[in-house]
Amino acid sequence: MNNSNNSMDMENKTKELEILLYQFFTLDPNNSKRTEIDSYLSNYRKQKNSYEHVKYYLTHSTNEHVIWFSMSILEDKVNKSWDTVNPQERTGYVNLLHEIYFNNTKSTSAYIVTKVGQVLADMERFEFLCNPQSSQPYILNMTNLVKNQATSLRAINLLQYISEEFLTTKNVILQEKKIQLKKILSEQVPTIINTLTDYLNQLFNQNAEKKFKHGNLFQNVSFQVGSPDTNTYTGSFSNESKLITKAIFDALLSYFSWISLSELLTPSLLDILFKYLRLDTNNIPALECLNEILSKNCVPKEFEDFLMRIFHQIFSLLTDITANRGANIHQYNPAFLVKFTQFIALFVTNHLKRVESNPNFRISDFLSLLFQYSFLQTNSESFLHCLGIWTTFLDYLILQVNDKGITPPPKYTDGLILFQSELVKRTLFSFSKDILSDIDDMDNLLDDDAEEDNDEELIDIYKRKCIGTVSKVAELYPNASLENLYPLFTQNVTSFFQKIEENIKQGINIETGDDMNHLVSDVITILSLFGRLAEQFVVCFAPTFNAANFVFLQLLDMCSFTTSHNTFKYAPVWEKLQVQLLQSIRSFSYWLLEYGNQVRTVPNQQPEFDSHILKIINVIGPLFKSDIPEEISQAAGQLLMSLVIVSKPLNLFTLSETLVTNIHQICNPLSSKDQSIIYSAISCTILNPPSSVNLSHQWDVRRPKYSPFIKGITAYYLEIPQIPGFVENKIFCQDDMIERVQKILGILTSIIKTAPEVTTAKGILHDAISDTLPVTLGLFKVYVCYPKVLGSILNFFFALFEFLKTQVGLQFTQQTINTFLEVLGGDNLKQLVAESNVTGTAIIKKLIEILTFVVQTSGHNFESLLSNTIDFSMEKLYPIIKDSISPIKPSFFTLLYSILDCQWKHCQSEQYNKILSAFQNSFQQNDVNLFKQNLDSFEKLNKKLNFYDKISLMEPVFGCSFITIFFDLLISNPQGIHTEDIINTIYHFASINFDKFFNEFFNNYLMSKQNITNEQKINLRSNVSPDQDQPTFNRNMLRFINDFAYYTYINN
Repeated sequence: MNNSNNSMDMENKTKELEILLYQFFTLDPNNSKRTEIDSYLSNYRKQKNSYEHVKYYLTHSTNEHVIWFSMSILEDKVNKSWDTVNPQERTGYVNLLHEIYFNNTKSTSAYIVTKVGQVLADMERFEFLCNPQSSQPYILNMTNLVKNQATSLRAINLLQYISEEFLTTKNVILQEKKIQLKKILSEQVPTIINTLTDYLNQLFNQNAEKKFKHGNLFQNVSFQVGSPDTNTYTGSFSNESKLITKAIFDALLSYFSWISLSELLTPSLLDILFKYLRLDTNNIPALECLNEILSKNCVPKEFEDFLMRIFHQIFSLLTDITANRGANIHQYNPAFLVKFTQFIALFVTNHLKRVESNPNFRISDFLSLLFQYSFLQTNSESFLHCLGIWTTFLDYLILQVNDKGITPPPKYTDGLILFQSELVKRTLFSFSKDILSDIDDMDNLLDDDAEEDNDEELIDIYKRKCIGTVSKVAELYPNASLENLYPLFTQNVTSFFQKIEENIKQGINIETGDDMNHLVSDVITILSLFGRLAEQFVVCFAPTFNAANFVFLQLLDMCSFTTSHNTFKYAPVWEKLQVQLLQSIRSFSYWLLEYGNQVRTVPNQQPEFDSHILKIINVIGPLFKSDIPEEISQAAGQLLMSLVIVSKPLNLFTLSETLVTNIHQICNPLSSKDQSIIYSAISCTILNPPSSVNLSHQWDVRRPKYSPFIKGITAYYLEIPQIPGFVENKIFCQDDMIERVQKILGILTSIIKTAPEVTTAKGILHDAISDTLPVTLGLFKVYVCYPKVLGSILNFFFALFEFLKTQVGLQFTQQTINTFLEVLGGDNLKQLVAESNVTGTAIIKKLIEILTFVVQTSGHNFESLLSNTIDFSMEKLYPIIKDSISPIKPSFFTLLYSILDCQWKHCQSEQYNKILSAFQNSFQQNDVNLFKQNLDSFEKLNKKLNFYDKISLMEPVFGCSFITIFFDLLISNPQGIHTEDIINTIYHFASINFDKFFNEFFNNYLMSKQNITNEQKINLRSNVSPDQDQPTFNRNMLRFINDFAYYTYINN
């Protein structure tokens, strides 16, 4: 555009701009024409005369695109160089924008008005800084505009923009001025809050009237500040009044987000918020303000009075909502109820500890109302939000009981036991069919939309959370809870199985419709609940022994019954029932441990205890069959594992002899996953000695049993290398061969991982599998092009090194690692770590995990492997993943960290530099999680090894390389999520030698920057004081970063 100032030319420019902007906003973003226009407009904005044209555009054009574009130019000018504009011209623009903002009330679109208001706030920000004395008359003028009906809405909005723009986090103002602005505006905040409060009162008085007044909510309770107004109101607000009240609440919310509420929270402000809270309309914004106040955890001067008023409001609203058995709840906006639940949650979370023991706060009555409110919720999500409040309350009580060693408060017993009962009903179809069916329907909808259905179902999450809360009540009041819940098992569950058994005996077919499925689901839920309660049977072992013993034996009988009649065939829910039975029995593992410990002091009870264990084994055995669903077989294997590892019965080894003897015959028909679980459990049965050190471990009997057990698994595997033509004739790549190799490796890996932490047991295990080690290492070379097999082999060796490191020995470890690096460091490495090769990536990650583990646990013994490991990592792997977004990177840098952490002294200078260079590069890449991981690694290294001292000694300018990177990152993204962490790291670098940091590094850093002027550099340097305490240092660095970014912004 040319520079002509005559009216005709400007009119033409305006029309041309209208056309360009119309095209820009209507064309597809990917259209080349749009890109061309964007470039043209950007260049025009940068021209000096673009600002000179703004006033013409604003006064002569009604086109909203032109007005928006003009405002963006003006906004740039205000933020970057408003001080270069003479005062008269600045005043002219302020007046012009005031005219547009306040007078074009109908014709101007909301987004234009908002932009004009924000730029006006930016202009006033400048004026406040130039002349702080002008703030008071300006705010007084604004309050007058608020009171003027014609300008009130826009004035209230402008007060909100002032809050947002004055307290901006953007780098459009120097840090010192941000602090100054906050102080100036803070002085005017009381006037602003009072004006908005008064206007809310005025609108309320004009448009609202009482509906009715509560009677005395509390008997014998005197509210010291005068009873807050808990009347319910009805309002006849016009649309304009509604908009104004909403704008006031939005403005208040903006100020509440940063002001010191403790100083400014007045009774009159609370009063009006409470009044609007009790109004039919506009109550959600009021509640949002109250939630903001509570979330700040502020402490006003009359703190107890403040809490009492909040408590009174919650109590009053709960009373209204729950009146007439909740008949009124449908009168409330669902969004209001969500916010109200948050309100209660904030009070309980932040303030319950302050009032729970205060007799002025009737917490029991409050809980009674919360109880009613919670169970009025028909939406599962709303109910779980209420359940979260109960969980917070229960956690508080449990913490009090545990920390102070006191008994749980008796005053809550009856109420919480009733709550427990009602909560259980919410999980059972027989009481809450509609609610649970709705959740089931939601699950079905989600399943239809989901690509995978492996996630936990909503109804399971719902029931789990409910049962978790029930168990918290049981933790507080175990005896009362067990007495309360025991009939659920003795009546509901046992009668269900009795009925089913009777039907089967009489030849009556088991129904499979919804009613039966719901009945079975209820039994599963009760069984799950008693699985959680098993912990309380341990805590109160002696008093509850008979009840626990009855439940336990009934569970075994029920499981035997379901197995003998193959009930899992009836419907999927019956399969879940049998799995839950096994899981519930498994929950008694610690009870059995305690039972076994008690029996050892009373030997004549040993036969009865052994009878229990034998029953478990007899229940488990028949479930290891090919016609049994995998989930059931696996649950049985996990039960056996818990029995061996947790319960450790004295005579388990003897009692399970038949099972151990026949285990290979039992397992052969089963799936690989089943075999892994079952063989691991049997391995532990043989290797795991009794828990008491005074008892014989029977190693002379266990050892001879173990070797044949392992040989029964590995015999065929050991013969693989001798198969004629195994490699030459490519027998190794046949599907059945690959399956067999992976199956045996999976079983052995599982056995190793579950090995007892007993040296003798580990020795027996290693001796039994030692002949498989060279075979497996040889297969690694054979299957180098088969990622899935490689993965199985690496998993095996990782488990071997992790759990049997001492038994394996250094020599074999070195041989294995060198083989891995030699085989995987070849030409196929690129293919394995390709982004599309998920299996290959998993293999390299597993290799890195093995290397990391060996580095961390081998001490100086790793020195012989160090060079090969670093060479593989830095010369072969790192160049491939360096500039990619590879999932391998986190593991890779964990390995590098471990090398520095554990092998620092053995690194050569060249190796050390390569590793540091890799870390430097990672800090400059756009990977937030990796950045944080590596920054944390640096901090750990510095704390342990004085890492930053070592780095500083290696560099010509103190800390130059890393600190420069950190400062560049901070300046380019001052609001980054890791700003505080980076500054802390810079401080630790600087603390090595503060003099060098301030006098050497800082000067060099500033001199190297080309995008700021010398004068700006001098200002920046002079504002960085050499304070050495960390809080001041951090504040100075934040100021430096903000100001540097600001200078860069205005120079752009």
